[in-house]
Amino acid sequence: MRGSDDSAVRDVPTAHELRTVLRRHVVDAWFPRAIDTEHGGFLCDFDRRWRPRGRQVKLLEFQARTTRFAAAASRVFPEDASLRAVALHGLRCLSEVMWDAKDGGWFHRLDRKGRPLEAGTKHTHGAAYAIEACALVHEATGDPGALDLARRGFDWIDAVAHDARDGGWFGLVDRSGTPILDAAHCPWPAAYDSIGTYFGMKDLNVHSDLLESLVHLRRVLDAPLVEERLAEIVDVVFRRLHDPATGGLHYFVSRDWVPLPRSHRAGNEVQSVARAWLVRDRLGDRALPIARGIVTHALAHGLDPATGGIFAAGIDAPPEVLSDMGPLGARAKPTWVQFEALKAFLAMRLLEPHDPRWLAHFASQWRHLLRWHVDAAHGGTYEGGLDTAPRWRRRAVLAPRAITRKASPWKDGSHDASTLIFCLEHVEAARAAAGAPPPLAVR
Repeated sequence: MRGSDDSAVRDVPTAHELRTVLRRHVVDAWFPRAIDTEHGGFLCDFDRRWRPRGRQVKLLEFQARTTRFAAAASRVFPEDASLRAVALHGLRCLSEVMWDAKDGGWFHRLDRKGRPLEAGTKHTHGAAYAIEACALVHEATGDPGALDLARRGFDWIDAVAHDARDGGWFGLVDRSGTPILDAAHCPWPAAYDSIGTYFGMKDLNVHSDLLESLVHLRRVLDAPLVEERLAEIVDVVFRRLHDPATGGLHYFVSRDWVPLPRSHRAGNEVQSVARAWLVRDRLGDRALPIARGIVTHALAHGLDPATGGIFAAGIDAPPEVLSDMGPLGARAKPTWVQFEALKAFLAMRLLEPHDPRWLAHFASQWRHLLRWHVDAAHGGTYEGGLDTAPRWRRRAVLAPRAITRKASPWKDGSHDASTLIFCLEHVEAARAAAGAPPPLAVR
């Protein structure tokens, strides 16, 4: 086992390398160019060379995640006052632009000028990120308005989206806060809602993201209802959505928790592994076997044996479309999944330090990210992996724009930032336990 550690640890990045990538390819790549000085919030459409493209709509997930990324980065780079200013700029957008002053809650999507799209509907998925962003801004800046907005956002989704009958949360709601549970009540013709969830079903995406949101909210808000809902959602993700037969997590379930067969997605599974680590004290002795089962299932159905990295969905997932990423048959390998996998492997190393597999996977995933997802020429990360293009197009100048663009409404820098910050906090302990190799060159 020690030999496996020795062979893998040579490629484990140092804290200095992680910090360098965080600064060059995340913080400096996004700010200040993504700040929308005209209409507030952040611009969300950039091509490979960081040229603005598209309509620059304001999707709640993008605005909230970019805000939380700035707030989190400001704690890593405390000498950079501009990052706190960016976080407060994002907070103003969440408070003054995205928040519905008439009916409460955050709009899910607006045009660049702040006019509601998607019939003014709202979604718990985006609200989860907005609550977390407000909590992190409050931690980073002490702004009392950020904490107040986090509290109001939580109260609103709890009042309208929490399922008092069966537990858990609904996703899509109309402007007034009524859950949209069937296609007949959706303002547009579709079989699924604005994040791709079938009407009448609950999903891992909403609940896993809301779990992390409530962890952060609980850190800054000592309220009995927040504690109660956090306990509930830990149970939802790691018991109700857990598949004991495979070790993985069901992606879709009915309102009363009957799973849709074969609805596993490797990307969302690896994302949930670090969240199991985050609530390990609440899971107790279950934390390690649950996390190990989830990551093992994700690797079995999502690992690319050819070039490495993790597919968003494995072969046991139904043929779906994932947001703007195209059909699953295309074997999409979005960059956010690769960063979440990196975080998952390090979390597993922390949970199970004597198993050499996790450090080896961590090192391999780091190499994969640097080779296929990080743009050495223009900075930043691509939306997808260059290795998913045909062999003759596996260069940035030849690959499809859908792979090489730096930003889209669903591709921001927050997964990159949160993973690199998590790794910065914990990688040196992993390296010290396995040896201190020479650093891996960073482009």
